Amino acid sequence: MGEETTTSDMTAEDFLQYFRVELTDIEQHIKTLSSLSTENGERADAVNKIQGHIAALSDKVRDAGVYVPARDVRIYSDAIKGLQEMLKDTLESLVPKKKFSFKSGSALGARKDAGSASTAEASSSQPKPQHRRPSLHQGATSLDGHTRQYIIVPSPDPGAVGSSTMANIQICVVNMRPAGMRTFPLASLTLKSIRKSLVICSEVQGPIHLTNITNAIIVVGSRQFRMHDSRDCDVYLHTASRPIIEHCSGIRFAPLPQQYLTESMTEGGGNQDQWQHVDDFNWHQIEASPNWSVLEEGERVKEEVWEGIVPTKPGLGAEDVLKMVGLDLSDEPYHEPTSS
Repeated sequence: MGEETTTSDMTAEDFLQYFRVELTDIEQHIKTLSSLSTENGERADAVNKIQGHIAALSDKVRDAGVYVPARDVRIYSDAIKGLQEMLKDTLESLVPKKKFSFKSGSALGARKDAGSASTAEASSSQPKPQHRRPSLHQGATSLDGHTRQYIIVPSPDPGAVGSSTMANIQICVVNMRPAGMRTFPLASLTLKSIRKSLVICSEVQGPIHLTNITNAIIVVGSRQFRMHDSRDCDVYLHTASRPIIEHCSGIRFAPLPQQYLTESMTEGGGNQDQWQHVDDFNWHQIEASPNWSVLEEGERVKEEVWEGIVPTKPGLGAEDVLKMVGLDLSDEPYHEPTSS
């Protein structure tokens, strides 16, 4: 976020390079907010500067519409919305929250009578993987630091804010769309540091931001999709705008399984789905980016698996489900993403 740059005499390619630098610079400043002190207004000043630079970049994009193709302007505009959501999510994460609590019990978290409660207590003492369901605080669901669990995440109430953040999840199944439970859309969703896990997300009316996702399967329908610093993932996606990846490799995309399509997604015959029109912000050649591909139909998880295995079955643990959807739980070598 340095000196003002004149963009009026740029070519479309020049503006792309300029936009990439500005975008990365603003993202880095957002990431450093947590290290700034709240004393003497240091963090507040930094937030004001970031907001000012986002607004300035938005103005540059609008002005660039004269010489930049309309499709690219839409991509830039979506990226700026992503910055705004990233800043919002970061600020929300810096507000002290009550420690999250869990309740062990049945997969659907149904109320139990006295008789079934004693059965649940007995089963909770067993070493087998337990299905866990987090409670909700002010419309926001947070998960942090879980390994080898099948986690059922209840949907926020329809009148709640509905933002969700999940981080540091390893060898887990996180299911936000459990069978038999009514679900409501989230406003936004952030996933960070997810490894060797399956995450089935609620419908997201706004953006989903994914950072440091490794050897995972993500299932989501969202308005915007943006993935950073991730590798070796399969993404089953329905999105109304072009997905964006950055500093990623080995990302394979497929359409959202029928099991998880909602009425709002299928309106107009589903013509708004952009799942396969991926933009790689690190690839600027005419040739297709080597960092992502379409997951071949023969390699996709079958519909009957989504319908029969992923919904909770008694005694079925996280590792069982992960193997059934084809996740490799062994260690894999790291491959650097390719850039042009």
